Amino acid sequence: MNGESKRRISFSADSVLSAVVQDGDISELIKILCDNDVKVNQVNHVGLTALHQSVLCNNLDAVKLLLCHGADVNAQDVHGFSPLHTAAACGFVQITSLLLVFGADLFALTTQKEMAIDVAKEISVIRLLSEEMRQKIHQELFLASVIRRKSFEMLIYIGQYTLRLMHEGYQLLVHMWKQRHKKNEIKKRE
Repeated sequence: MNGESKRRISFSADSVLSAVVQDGDISELIKILCDNDVKVNQVNHVGLTALHQSVLCNNLDAVKLLLCHGADVNAQDVHGFSPLHTAAACGFVQITSLLLVFGADLFALTTQKEMAIDVAKEISVIRLLSEEMRQKIHQELFLASVIRRKSFEMLIYIGQYTLRLMHEGYQLLVHMWKQRHKKNEIKKRE
């Protein structure tokens, strides 16, 4: 090898990320995620993100790491499956729960118009999703009710404030008119 240069093969950070996720190598995943060049939401040749792959492998630690490093919890594959759809379909309760904690959209639809609860097979996942959906709907209804009530209260306040301003404006006009009338009376007397 005198005078010959050694050839090195290198792969993109995204390719290495995909391989490491498939292998489930958490220590290597940590190293890669600390690299600024890695695009954590990049899709592979079959349209899956690293998060989708980690969910499919039921690798809770990899899912946590990816979410903490900016993985899009609502990224969709070519069929519209989010990581939550994937976890629900596979029956992975812990991953489903973790995705919900990180803000996964319970009401996201696949290309077949299915929510995660529609593709869930395990009763524990179905219960988890239905309870989360119930709470979310309750929160949204409660919030809508509060906004309606506060809006009504604000309209009443604005109306009262407007009436007070109009009354004060009227009082000011009357006062100014009286002042002008007095000045005119004084000028007439002189």
